[in-house]
Amino acid sequence: MILPESLTYTVVVAHRANRSHKSLCSIGLLHVEKGEKVWEKEILVNPHTKSFSFAHYHGISAARVASCPALPEAWEGVKQYFTGQNIVSYSADACDDTLIQSLQAYGIDFPPCQIVHVNELFRADRGSVSLRSLAKSLDFDDDFTGGDTLETLDLLNLAMERAAARGSRVIQKAFGVKSYSEKVLREKRQQEEQAARERRKQEEQAAREKALAERERLALEEAERKAEREREERARKEVKAKEKAAEKARRQEEKARMQAEKAKEKAQRQAEKAAEKVRRQEERARKRAEQQKQYDEWYARQGKPMRAFMTALPFIPLVLIICVILYFVL
Repeated sequence: MILPESLTYTVVVAHRANRSHKSLCSIGLLHVEKGEKVWEKEILVNPHTKSFSFAHYHGISAARVASCPALPEAWEGVKQYFTGQNIVSYSADACDDTLIQSLQAYGIDFPPCQIVHVNELFRADRGSVSLRSLAKSLDFDDDFTGGDTLETLDLLNLAMERAAARGSRVIQKAFGVKSYSEKVLREKRQQEEQAARERRKQEEQAAREKALAERERLALEEAERKAEREREERARKEVKAKEKAAEKARRQEEKARMQAEKAKEKAQRQAEKAAEKVRRQEERARKRAEQQKQYDEWYARQGKPMRAFMTALPFIPLVLIICVILYFVL
């Protein structure tokens, strides 16, 4: 048995419009990478001919390929799939007559490559195996005719898979691959499974270590964020305390200033009051002095009788009181 993962190849199917080597009208490609089908496509080619006598077989008409490129232009887009690659075709006639000779008719050399013909893999004792009989033997499709390019690509790929499963020597020789017995395959599969288990264990261990490192990183980040929050909180408290102390000092200064202003105003009022008192005393003294002066002037003008009267005037009430007392006593 040939391991599917050891096989990388491209299946090729080509169709002509008629018997002419210059009438190539379709190239079908199916690419297999390590046993897995990657892509398949059909490239239509304009052979620039009016004769499509094979149209009843593949269904490609002149109208269908009218806007398609000619073979030289189309070949530039697909030749990288042939150069130095593993190629699978139906038969030597199908590959040589249809594709290689069509290229040669345009003066294009077919690139070096390794070719396996499916017809040789399933050759009967006499003659060759037709596509229809091949499809029937592989239980592909009872109604298979071979005209559909993509369907033919799938049939040839299935044939390759069946031949590889049988350990075809033709494939081994052409593609340089090895065939393994069931025992070797079982051992190989066991080794691969063991290696896969080891890889899974290593991946799981790496994942656990990565998860642990991630948790540690998150814990460290959380601790750093917590420390940063604490620093910010302390800074906010310090700023708040400074603002509070500054506000308290400002209020104390304001209070002291107001007290100083009040004391200054009180002292000013007291000074003004004292000055007013002094002024009033001075005013009273001045008035008394003026009154005394006026009295002295008047008294001087009245002469001695008046001065005597005025001198005795304060004693008149006393004399009257004595007279009243004497009246009531006697």
